[in-house]
Amino acid sequence: SRWWFHRQQFRARELALDESDRLREQQDIEAEQRRIEWERMLEEERKQREEAILMELNAEKETSSTNGTLQNNNVKARLTLSLASKRRAALMAPAEEEEFDDEEGIESKRKRRILVPLEYSDNEDDERKTEERKKKIKDLVENIPTDKEGLWNWNVKWEELDENILNKKLQPFVSKKIVGYLGVQEDELVFFVMDHLRNKKSAANLTKEMEMTLDEESELFVMKLWRMLIFETESKARKI
Repeated sequence: SRWWFHRQQFRARELALDESDRLREQQDIEAEQRRIEWERMLEEERKQREEAILMELNAEKETSSTNGTLQNNNVKARLTLSLASKRRAALMAPAEEEEFDDEEGIESKRKRRILVPLEYSDNEDDERKTEERKKKIKDLVENIPTDKEGLWNWNVKWEELDENILNKKLQPFVSKKIVGYLGVQEDELVFFVMDHLRNKKSAANLTKEMEMTLDEESELFVMKLWRMLIFETESKARKI
């Protein structure tokens, strides 16, 4: 019938949009990874330039001191770095090899040497944590079933389902999907679905209840909802 034909077309478009969303999500992840790598390379290059300038300034200063004259013009031309940049460059410069005649001087030298690895370690640790989190999210998404049987049999961590997840994550999704299926906002239907989740009822039961309204689209709707439910509760449980 014409109605069946239109429903099939709608379902095909919905599946195509889902695939497009998955591809876009993967592209966003890859773009973010490239951006982080590019910024890291730029930061390393900047630090190397600052180190080279500082070493050249020190060399000129030593040469001028030996000859009894200062090359002021050359020095001023290279002192255009900001105070923050000079401080970072100074921290990253190799420790000088002068001898200390007292214990206070030795302790001061040790403290300066500690600053460099600590500052670098913090940045490296932040990047590592970001990459680890992305990997955990990707692994979780890939681990969530895409078939009805796998989703229906998944042991949902209901204890992790709180009002924050319900109101900020799941309810907007349910509202959007119902408008997409029916063409109008149905607040009572949204409330019914959310109440079903709050009462920790099964996916199979929700599918059956929604068939009166969504017909054959009921199963597809619940599958999408259950994937999001699993993702949010697992993310919270795993502290991702």
